[in-house]
Amino acid sequence: VDLSAATLPVCAVARDLARALGARLLLLHVVPPAPVMPDYCSGTLADDGQLLNDARKRAAHRLRALGRWMGRRWPDTRVVQHRGAPVTE
Repeated sequence: VDLSAATLPVCAVARDLARALGARLLLLHVVPPAPVMPDYCSGTLADDGQLLNDARKRAAHRLRALGRWMGRRWPDTRVVQHRGAPVTE
């Protein structure tokens, strides 16, 4: 899940599908790594690290709230957050 405005409607459809199939529901959110900045950009690596850490914390908070919301609608829901590239290609 990308935690955008479309997440709740998508999760509702996923819940309906899980219910129809008698399946578990896994909601995965991937926090991308900090972009590599050229040497001429201002800022420090510490700033980049702090920005990434703040983004992870915000995402984790929103993901926990989504997990509680989904858990009330489909108890067999698990939420997971990972770090890395969401899509590699």
